[in-house]
Order: sequence, then C-alpha cells, then structure tokens
Amino acid sequence: MNNRELIKEFLSTGLVALFLVLLWVSFLLAAGCTDEGALAKTCGTPCYGGPGKYAEQGECHLGTWVCDGDERTCDGWGSPSPEKCDGLDNDCDGDIDEVQPRWGRDILVNSPCPLPVGVCFWSTAVCMDGQWECLNPATYEAVEVSCDGYDNDCDGTIDGNIIGGDSCYTGPGRTWEALPCHRGFYICEGGVTKCINERTPEPEICDGIDNDCNGLTDDVPATPAPLDIVVVADTSTSMIVPLPRVVQALQEVALALPDDARMAVVDAAQIPSCVYLNHNLGDPVTVMAAHNLSANGAALECTLDAQWKICNEGGLSLDWREDSRKVILGFTDEWTQSHDSPPVQPIQAADACATMGVVPFWWVHHQALWEPAVQNAGGAIFDLSHPNLADSIMNSIQSGCGG
Repeated sequence: MNNRELIKEFLSTGLVALFLVLLWVSFLLAAGCTDEGALAKTCGTPCYGGPGKYAEQGECHLGTWVCDGDERTCDGWGSPSPEKCDGLDNDCDGDIDEVQPRWGRDILVNSPCPLPVGVCFWSTAVCMDGQWECLNPATYEAVEVSCDGYDNDCDGTIDGNIIGGDSCYTGPGRTWEALPCHRGFYICEGGVTKCINERTPEPEICDGIDNDCNGLTDDVPATPAPLDIVVVADTSTSMIVPLPRVVQALQEVALALPDDARMAVVDAAQIPSCVYLNHNLGDPVTVMAAHNLSANGAALECTLDAQWKICNEGGLSLDWREDSRKVILGFTDEWTQSHDSPPVQPIQAADACATMGVVPFWWVHHQALWEPAVQNAGGAIFDLSHPNLADSIMNSIQSGCGG
C-alpha cells in the first residue's frame, strides 16, 4: 500500500467518526442538557406550555421549569379559557370582557334584568366594568304611568296601573259651563286615553234645549239664501295694472263660495257695445276659468250703464233665481261714467238696484264720487288698492262689509 492509499483510508474513516460525534452532541443539545450540570441550569426559569401567541397576555401567565431527574416539566402556566364578564382577559386575546350582550329573554344566571315579559322582552344585559348590567328599552317604567298598550313595568299586565278619573272636556272654550254640556273623565282603553261621559256642543235645533251650549235656547239661524253674483269689470286700458290682481282675487273667491252660489261676468268696456254679458250665471269656478279678463284697449268705461242694465229686469237677460241674494261686485279705476243717452245718474242706478233687491259693491279709486251709486241700495264702496282684495270681497259678500 503506497502513501496515497493510506491517506485516502484515513480520511474516510476519520470523517465517519467525526459525523457520529457531531450527531451525539446535537442530540444532547436538543434534549436541553448535555449533562446534569446543564439540566440544572434550566430548572426554575420561566416557561410556557401552550402556543406562544397567548404567553404573557391576560390570564395566560408564564410557568416555571421543574426538573425531576433527567426530566423537566413546565409548571404553573395559565391557559386561555372562554371569555367571562369578570374584568379579566380570560381568552388571552388582549381584550377584556368582550362578551356579547344578552337579551333579557336569554338564560343568564343572576341576570340583572327583569323577567322577559312586557317591554322587558327587549331588555339587554351588557357587561360593564366586570359586571352584568341591564339596559331596558325606552318604554320601560318602574311605575307604569303611560297609557300606550304596553306592559311598561313588566308585571304581566298591559296598562294595569293606569288610574283614570281626572276630569276632561274636549269641547270648545268653557262651553261646559252651559247646560246641557258638562265635563267627563279620563280612562285608559286599548292603549288610548279617552274622555268619556262628557257632553259637548251640538248643532242647535228647535227643541227647547241649548244644544250648542252658547247660553241661548233655540237660536237656530235662518237658512241663507243662495248667492247670485254678477262681476262688473272695467277692462279699459287704464286697468292694465290692477286687473290681474282683481282676476286673482276673484278666482280665490270662486273657490271659497258655497256650492249653491252662481256667478256671471259683465264687461263694462267692451268694443263696440260698451256693456257686454260675457257669461250668464253659472258655477263660479267654471265661469272664472273660462274668462281670463284683461285690458282690451277700450277708452270708454260704461260702469254706471252696466249697473243700470243689471238692475233693470231684462236689461242683460240675467238668469236670476227668485229666492237668491243678488250681489254686484264692480271694479274700476275711474269715476262714475255713463255713455248712454241720456246718461245714467248715480242715484238712478242705485234706485234701480234697490227696487230689484240687488246690492252693489264697488272697488274704485274715487270712492266719494261712487257713494251715491250704492247708498240707496244698501251697498258699499272700497279701495281698489286694498292689500287683501280677496278677503275684502268675501267679507262684503258674507256680511255687507269689505273690511
């Protein structure tokens, strides 16, 4: 065997031996000790027997290595447990008392909530500062006072503690002071507070009783006569500004009139006839919708002539009702004018209306000049620039005063 072969055999044998030595050392290291002295060095040091992510969080505290001969165990370490309401981090996730709220109807030992009846069915036990506390709904009442159809105090009885008896009255003002009206008293019924056994005003009838409790017996109002209204509009050029206000006011009045009222429209500046019946007596809303009055460029204002013809039987062939209350609503910015031959005088026009029972109301700028045209007929004169024209018209129709 030459020198080269000796060297190869030595190297191969030595490498195998070295490998075996290293394997034994690594085994001893993995076991935690290489001898009794090394094992002793780990005893009493901190350890954790569960997954490392829980160590030293909440209740998952570290333990201590305990050695027994060649063996060692990790003793006294804390393991995670289901979270409880106790002010501790039981599941070692870094959060304290993250337990879910519990409905009052859920089973919970020593629940702070009332029994789950009535509105307490929606009570909720929540964990606060390590203790269960009860959050009751807004409708909960320790002593029931609300008449609302709920068992607010959770005693099993709906509106059971509501005590009625307080006096009540739903009529207007102090009409309860006039017999036969009188007060009643409150009760709680079906979740609603009711006033019972009261007597409130009723429509007055002819029966010897003060039905409406106003202190007067059998003050039955007379049945009002139906209204027949004739609108007289000056549509000359000078009315170009006020006329739209007049039309707007009349449209509002038409909507507010009684169902049996009728209205006609007469143009007092029509070319060439001067006075023209635009629409005979009919439904006020329909009539005003059909006639959008506007200034037509005429120069003549035949306002007195219009009143004269309206108040002369057959003058304009108006379809008056015999039992109606007849009214003229006239609108002009000029003084009294007549273009008939001979001219109609203001007093003459008023007398004609008085004879026929027609009451004229005019809205004008020259009020003093118009007074003679209405005085003898029970009418009135008002300012064409009235700020509340519709109200003024309604007041004149209802009470004979435009306000």
